[in-house]
Amino acid sequence: MYVRYLVIETSAVGLACEAGLPTTLCLMRKIVIQLFTYNVFGVLALAAAVLQVLRPHVLVFGLALVAGGIGVVLYNNALSGLAWALLIISFARPAPAKA
Repeated sequence: MYVRYLVIETSAVGLACEAGLPTTLCLMRKIVIQLFTYNVFGVLALAAAVLQVLRPHVLVFGLALVAGGIGVVLYNNALSGLAWALLIISFARPAPAKA
């Protein structure tokens, strides 16, 4: 939320970065804008959610949840919402049989 509301959407930061201010904040802004332009966060969330449905694991679930959250905040709503729906569906499976 910090990146979206205080770095990307703030016009003063945008103008300073477009004028050529060489800071790590401007570099981060440029990288994040490129990533959400190509839907990287949504695709990552969707891929992790599909993997979670096929082969459940807590780390994959966490990755899909975090990537989906970042995607929803950073304008990749469609793919991230679909990923969250798949995460909910991943709970609807029978428990593994104990040997």
